Amino acid sequence: MIMKKYLFFSFFFLSSTIISCTNNDIVVNDLENNDIKCSATIEESMKTYSDLIDSFKKGETRLTNETIYPDYYGGAYIDDDGLLVIWVKDNFDIPIILSENSSIIIKKALYSYNELSKIMDTIDEFKEQSHSLQNLISSNIYMWSLDEKNNRVEVCLKDCSPSAIEEFKRVVTDSPAVVFTRKESISDMWNKVDIIYKNALETRSVINVYAGEKIYAAAEGTSIAKPGSFGYKAQRNGVEGFVTAGHVAAVNDLISIPADNGNSSVYLIGKCTVSKHENNGNLDAAFCVITSSSFAVTNQIGNTGKTYSQFLYRNYAVGSPVFLCGGITSSSGKITSLKVSTEDDETGIVIKDMVKADYASEPGDSGGLVYMTISNINYILGVHHSGTHSGSTHVTTFCPASRIQDDMGILPSV
Repeated sequence: MIMKKYLFFSFFFLSSTIISCTNNDIVVNDLENNDIKCSATIEESMKTYSDLIDSFKKGETRLTNETIYPDYYGGAYIDDDGLLVIWVKDNFDIPIILSENSSIIIKKALYSYNELSKIMDTIDEFKEQSHSLQNLISSNIYMWSLDEKNNRVEVCLKDCSPSAIEEFKRVVTDSPAVVFTRKESISDMWNKVDIIYKNALETRSVINVYAGEKIYAAAEGTSIAKPGSFGYKAQRNGVEGFVTAGHVAAVNDLISIPADNGNSSVYLIGKCTVSKHENNGNLDAAFCVITSSSFAVTNQIGNTGKTYSQFLYRNYAVGSPVFLCGGITSSSGKITSLKVSTEDDETGIVIKDMVKADYASEPGDSGGLVYMTISNINYILGVHHSGTHSGSTHVTTFCPASRIQDDMGILPSV
């Protein structure tokens, strides 16, 4: 049996930052080669993680299709050197599936993934069922996520004073696995715009629409529109169209794109036929069909010259590098949590089980494509849901494309 390195340590907590993938002995002239080596290490770690999650999924329940995690498992993440770190709960032997891989780092955990998930469920249920006596406590909870990097549940409070924390512990949960942070960031809020429809026939040629394109959604008969972004090409029940965010496009909304450099003149391109964005739901996605022959949907990623595959990548890990292609922003970052619930500042709607990352976003990016690159193939991960920022620190979330496919019957296409 191959011996591994075990890291026994006392827990401490650091705020998440985007860290470049390097190691201590890199020389300046060799940065490019080291980036390539680091990328290969990350891909190897992602493959190992995917195999591990697939082994867990063999125990899925038939009724819920939920993965059954073994009691020893405390979560996993890819560290800043691209290596896979797996938490194993204290008092459990190291499973053979882990001990035979010398590239895995094992850390001893205080809590299993199942225990942390139950805490997440407790907070979800509290937010769903809170009544008038609990409203002050409930409204103070902004975001809660399963933090696999630190083997904890992180709860972000608007008021993070000692008294507010004590009230949370008294009413919601007093588990020592919960750590608290203060919401210091500003939500990415967008304003509706007044649009003027323009005749697309004057273009005299077919216009390609692609991931990251600015779009506008407006109720039929109105000119007041919500800005958003084109996500990815898809089909539903054999009909071609595209995916964007559910909070951008409601059913029967008319979808348009800018006709020029300004924000007022637009071309009408389609209509939203399906949309999901419900309080305490786990989806924020909409499917729109193209209604004009003057437009064609492509699988191009913005103006990058790159295209995305129609195949989804499902088993991504915390620490995996990701990219956003939105109507305003093109950025990169890392996944920071695979299980996060968040409350919309404006509407109070709670969306559960999103994925959290730290790529930058701006108002108008909602619905944009979130993707990752593995072996030069660009895989769809989902569509951008929300973002907050404080200075250069970003906390962003996206709705997984795998759930959009499984629950809404919307399949990526090229």
